[in-house]
Amino acid sequence: MVSAFASQNLILMAFLQLLVVFILLFGSLLMRLVESVTPSRRMIVGNETDRLALLEFKKQKYDDPYGALSSWNDSIHFCNWVGITCSHRHRQRVISLDLQGKGLGGNISPSIGNLTFLHSLDIGNNTFHGKIPQEISNLIRLQYITLRNNTLQGEIPTSLANCTGLRRIYFSYNNLVGKIPIELFTSLSKLEEIYIFSNGLTGEIPASFGNISSVRVISLGENELQGSIPESFGQLTNLFFLSLHLNNLSGKFPLSLHNLSSLETISLAINHLHGSLPRDIGLTLPNLKFLAIARNLFSGRIPNFISNISTIKLIDLTENSFVGPVPNNLENLQNLQKFSIDGNQCGIGEADDLGFVNSLVNCTNLEILGIAENGFKGPLPNFKANLSTRLSQLILGRNQISGTIPTRIGNLFNLAALGLEGNFLEGNIPSVVGKLQKLQILLLNENRLSGQIPSSIGNLTLLYKLNLQKNSLNGSIPSSIGNCQQLQYLSLFNNSLQGPIPKQLFLISSLSIFLNLSSNSLVGSLPIEIGNLKSLSGIDISKNRLSGEIPYSIGDCNGLESLYMGREVPTKGIFGNASAIFMNGNDKLCGGIAELHLPACTNHGSTKREKSNALKIVLMIIGVAFGFLLMSSFLTLYWIRRSNSKPPSTPLIGERSLNLSYKDLFQTTGGFSSANFIGSGSFGSVYKGIINQDETIVAVKVLNLQNSRLYKSFTAECKALRNIRHRNLVKILTSCSSIDSKGKDFKAFVYEFMPNGSLDDWMHLPVEANNHSRSLTILQRLNIAIDVASALDYLHHNCYAPIVHCDLKPSNVLLNRDMTAHVSDFGLARLLLEPNDKSSQTQTSTIGIKGSIGYAASGYYT
Repeated sequence: MVSAFASQNLILMAFLQLLVVFILLFGSLLMRLVESVTPSRRMIVGNETDRLALLEFKKQKYDDPYGALSSWNDSIHFCNWVGITCSHRHRQRVISLDLQGKGLGGNISPSIGNLTFLHSLDIGNNTFHGKIPQEISNLIRLQYITLRNNTLQGEIPTSLANCTGLRRIYFSYNNLVGKIPIELFTSLSKLEEIYIFSNGLTGEIPASFGNISSVRVISLGENELQGSIPESFGQLTNLFFLSLHLNNLSGKFPLSLHNLSSLETISLAINHLHGSLPRDIGLTLPNLKFLAIARNLFSGRIPNFISNISTIKLIDLTENSFVGPVPNNLENLQNLQKFSIDGNQCGIGEADDLGFVNSLVNCTNLEILGIAENGFKGPLPNFKANLSTRLSQLILGRNQISGTIPTRIGNLFNLAALGLEGNFLEGNIPSVVGKLQKLQILLLNENRLSGQIPSSIGNLTLLYKLNLQKNSLNGSIPSSIGNCQQLQYLSLFNNSLQGPIPKQLFLISSLSIFLNLSSNSLVGSLPIEIGNLKSLSGIDISKNRLSGEIPYSIGDCNGLESLYMGREVPTKGIFGNASAIFMNGNDKLCGGIAELHLPACTNHGSTKREKSNALKIVLMIIGVAFGFLLMSSFLTLYWIRRSNSKPPSTPLIGERSLNLSYKDLFQTTGGFSSANFIGSGSFGSVYKGIINQDETIVAVKVLNLQNSRLYKSFTAECKALRNIRHRNLVKILTSCSSIDSKGKDFKAFVYEFMPNGSLDDWMHLPVEANNHSRSLTILQRLNIAIDVASALDYLHHNCYAPIVHCDLKPSNVLLNRDMTAHVSDFGLARLLLEPNDKSSQTQTSTIGIKGSIGYAASGYYT
């Protein structure tokens, strides 16, 4: 019996041992099988943290124009949501959040810090605002963070230093302020690239930056950084890209940086740095491709060893204090694309000062050569045939260059800009200039040129600026100039030109900026064709020998703002409104409407015209008397409006060219701050700004280029606004289209500021912030209707080409301080070309509803 019991125990023990072996062999397989059917509770808890964090992130969004987050719901697993990537190793944990360019707006939720497995965070190219949450410090696995091109504010959080695995930081194009945290450079030992350009950072660059030997890219340009460049930068042996341009940096460029053979880009333009370039720069920086140190205080000579940098593509030393000769051994720079030393003191006053130009004959990639505003003397070299035919800009103005313009200049057939102004050039303008058919800017003013203007000038059909003023040119103005149908600015002031003004000149409808023919010996009458220049802003024909009457057609020049001439004043068109014109400084003028108080013209033609005007007044009075019962109200309000109209009270930009960069607009609007925010729409945002030069108040419309349609809108608006001017159209002061170092586009328009907002505001916002009632009187409503009608009449019938606005609505009708209405926003404008215009054959159909979603004015169906 004992034996039987022992036998049973042995059997039981054997079974248990077998069971253990079975569990060891197949247990893990069973567990995986179970997990594949029903997730473990542990995994559900871990996933729930990420899911809830993402849903909380979604709640912070107030704008999702493309529906990028519409899939973020429980209908599918969050690992399948747009922009989410989960780990394979750590199952169903979020490792990447990529929502760049989705048009999202709102604050960045602190819940982002709960995604603790996140390796990559990219929410760039959106409209996120507010501060970067401190909770970002929880992302200890984070390697890449991209917040660029938003409107984030506040300081860079010091807690970011906890993300010790960070390799790349992209914070550019935001409104970040304050100092660069020192903590970042004591713990981020793996950092390779840091981009924080175009913000509002202040203070000095931390010297501890130099402790991170892994750094390859430092991009801190377009901020307000001060102090010197740390000498410790010389320890960054892997550095190849250094950009600190447009700051307030001072001191010398560290000598230690000259020993970094890895450096390819040095961008330090627009600072207060000084010192000289080392003589052996070509030996110590053999891989340099871009050297941009313009607008600083550098001095000394341009070293001869610069010719050893065979990789160099760009040398920009503009507006410094470099002196002496330019090295004449530049033929080795075969990759050179731009060489600009404008605004220095180069040259030694000898005949061969410009000999270095011919040393560039092997630089076949050269596109821009700028040596203006130096002290170069001697004649222009007779450009060798093999000087780069890719040359598009040749800028040699404001030197002491003598001799004649060489005929071989015609070999540079790709030139778009030729500047030889302000020199001592003599002789004729060579007819070969007509071979430069890609030329857009030609500046030969302020020389000693003589002879006639060559008729070949008419071959330059792309020319938009021509300045020949202050020479000794004679003969007549060639009629072939009428072929220059892109011309916007023409000045022939102060020459010895004779003969009549060719009517072909007044058939150039693109003339819009200025036409200056003054101080010559031109004769004859002013052609009636002057009325074709509907967009011309200013004209000066004074101090000539012109005779006859001023043609009535000049009243069709609706964009005219300044007119300098002699003898009589018309009474028609814009000259019928005394409040719209000024006659200051023209004591020999006569005629015009009575309100101008000018003396009567005594010639026979004037008497006839006065009688004609008197007859018209009588007929008008009779007509008014017969139609008094029906029209009295309208006419009374209309004439009250005409008599009370005043010039715009907001100071306007003058005749000068207004060039504003992204940095200028950033400063003008206080960093595109919310305090200067006026409004927004699908196009982007509008900000109030002040131009520092004359404290002109402007409105800056910044386009949201995440909407690809706005590229076409920008082009359409530029095309529409380029040649139109009318008192009831919002005046565009300039536009800004720039590209940053990473190739990102920025486009904006700068308009005259309208302090009373839009008609839509007055119609739908009854009470202002100060609780004053916002309502329009009957007179104001009628005046606004007349203003809008006048603008449309100009666009449809009196413009250089008929323009259909395609987006007329109350929000696009703006009111100035005097409640005068101005039509704005030509983003959908369409030019109606003549039937015989070649481009009409390729016009696409625009049938369909245009304008804002949810609203369609009747005009959209045209």
